[in-house]
Amino acid sequence: MFELSSVPDRPTGRGMADEVALDEAEAAPAAAEPLAVDAQPQESTNPAVAGLSGAGRKILALWLPTPSRRRLIDIDVEIVEDVDDGPDLILVSTRGPAARRASIEGLAETAPVVVVCHLGDEEIAAECVAHGAVTVVAEGAEATALRVIDGEPSSHLVDVFAGEVDRNWSGGTSMSVDPVTGLRTSSAFEMTLAELGKDGLMPRLGLVKLSLDESTRVIGPAATSVLKRRLAVAVCEAATFRGAEVFDLGDRLAFLAQTMTIEGAFSFGGELVALGALFAPNGDPLDVAVGSAGPESASDIAALRVLADRALEVAATNPDRVVDAEALSQHSAASVELGAAFAVAQAVDTRLGRSGHSVRIGDYSTEIARFLQLEPFDIAAVGLAGRLHDVGMLTLGSTAFDSSSAGYEAAQAAHPERGERYVRSSCGPVVAEMIRSHHETWDGSGSPDRLAGADIPVGARILAVAHVYDELVSAGKVGAQVEQELRAASGIRLDPDLVEAAIALFGRG
Repeated sequence: MFELSSVPDRPTGRGMADEVALDEAEAAPAAAEPLAVDAQPQESTNPAVAGLSGAGRKILALWLPTPSRRRLIDIDVEIVEDVDDGPDLILVSTRGPAARRASIEGLAETAPVVVVCHLGDEEIAAECVAHGAVTVVAEGAEATALRVIDGEPSSHLVDVFAGEVDRNWSGGTSMSVDPVTGLRTSSAFEMTLAELGKDGLMPRLGLVKLSLDESTRVIGPAATSVLKRRLAVAVCEAATFRGAEVFDLGDRLAFLAQTMTIEGAFSFGGELVALGALFAPNGDPLDVAVGSAGPESASDIAALRVLADRALEVAATNPDRVVDAEALSQHSAASVELGAAFAVAQAVDTRLGRSGHSVRIGDYSTEIARFLQLEPFDIAAVGLAGRLHDVGMLTLGSTAFDSSSAGYEAAQAAHPERGERYVRSSCGPVVAEMIRSHHETWDGSGSPDRLAGADIPVGARILAVAHVYDELVSAGKVGAQVEQELRAASGIRLDPDLVEAAIALFGRG
């Protein structure tokens, strides 16, 4: 009964969300500098971009850096420089001037506006959405904005979110020297990094993840210690030739090098990956991932560490297992988009004064979907829809949050459709339909389509139960009160079977 299945694409067109009036906007911002004639195109490694063609499409590209414009040219997009040229789509970079972001509202009356989010600019992207942008794509995945024009779905954010659901990072150690590897540990690493930052020196910071837990499970503690020691010696020998110092951070190794180039980091990373292949304690080569960042990517130590962490995270799923921060825009586009989407959801919660609401709805929805034993992809889709169910509110501007404004009711009614539009090109039709239908009710009195019963997507029905449960618990209801009010909504607002599932799962609150 609770199987999820793909839903057909809903025809695009102007709906209630598009009819909500937007405030008068200032003139369109100036276009970015033209692309150099000798610029060489770079092929994107983002699988979400593969196969997209912009032939016959006009895009107004505002504030986009040269690499982004190259990628658009590579897919045969015609880049125009003025709204009078009749663009099919407007791309706005988060690197544009802050004072001009309000002009997005005026641009949105001409063509759909999509934000190109650069690494670390997720909150700026959310601000742009608040001014009328319909969705966000990541730097390196600019071509995916074409999906907004055609209404084509993609589910790549669901895949990324599924990978984050059960991720668990372990901490490091504060010992000065690790007794097994003989390497200096976290305290020495922190001190060295702080000293470099104090002196204004920006080294190349690399992080090395060794998948030892699974590989050493069959060989016992003593043999594992010997393996770690041999690995540390081998890594240090390789690092010496690169002018790098190696540290043991507990769950990973780190290296610092003051003169290592990006090319050197890739070469060194490749050596470490190859080195791992020489160690096979359980018969399989040891999996090694290397992420690094250097002075060309960061201007301070804090940023350097964040970028190195992100590079390592991406390297763990990259076929080459080696990623530098300068290439993150190509490798981590989906995670940037997911971060921007979460920033939009958090901005909605902040404006409504309900801290953590979207996260809780995502968590409750995920638990219900797991309880129903849905497929892993469907569980992630339901959880992600819960996290993003109200993102459409921010696309409607201040009207959606001001109950005294003339357009408040219309904006409230429009937000599920706007949310559907935001997520369709990045989360796919299943998540989009859940968000569109999360205000439908079991008895058919909901909106925007007055669906009833089993015609409402099961994911949307799960979101509705999670929403009511969160309302009750947040209002201080406990025990039998929660069960009583859930059952009071059963068969009217909520799916009766899902009400019973929620009571069985969560108890009585």
